[in-house]
This record gives sequence, C-alpha cells and structure tokens, in this order.
Amino acid sequence: ALYVFSYQCSPLSTAVGIKHQYEIACNYQRKAQRTKAVLLLDEVGLAEHSPDMPLKVLHGILVNPEVAVVGLSNWTLDAAKMNRAILLQRPSPTPADIHLTGVHLLTEQQEKKAASA
Repeated sequence: ALYVFSYQCSPLSTAVGIKHQYEIACNYQRKAQRTKAVLLLDEVGLAEHSPDMPLKVLHGILVNPEVAVVGLSNWTLDAAKMNRAILLQRPSPTPADIHLTGVHLLTEQQEKKAASA
C-alpha cells in the first residue's frame, strides 16, 4: 500500500513546515508494515517565492531520503534542486485535447445522470 503525506506549498511555506511533514512521513514509514510512505509537495514552485527560502531544506532531505518525495509544480525549480530529482514534463494541451477532455467529461456526467434516474 501507499500512504501519501501531503504538504501544500505556498509563498508562505517554511522550511520547518516541510521538514515537519517529512519527519511525520519518516516516523510512519519506520512503523508501517507493507506500506510505503510518500511525501507529496503540491505546487512546490510556489514555495520558491517565500522569503524564508523553504526549499533549501530539500538539499538535505533528497540526498538519502527515508521516504519517497514527490514535488508537483507548474514551474521549473532551480538547478540545485532539480539535479536531485527526476523531471517529468508534460506539454501543454492543444485546443483539440481540451475539447476532447470536455466531451468526455460531459458524456460521463450524462451517463451518471441517466444511470441514477
């Protein structure tokens, strides 16, 4: 099983907050059986705008992490953080992709309404 410990990053994020959530995930992992803990840093790019520079805590965490660390961002992070990670980039959707997504969402919604009627 996979247990996700989320941290919502923002321009108000602190290194203490990120480290605290990481330590909670590590403590859980040490006691867990047949479960993998993951620290999810959502919108990690927003934390780059914090005057506290909270992402510096990642330098130590990512050297030999006890738990997996996943960071989601709409922006590329600085090179010092990126060289300790795997980068997966998705291209922007085309207008056709957006249209197709909308069609599928509406079709699914109509099917659910019809099934519940």
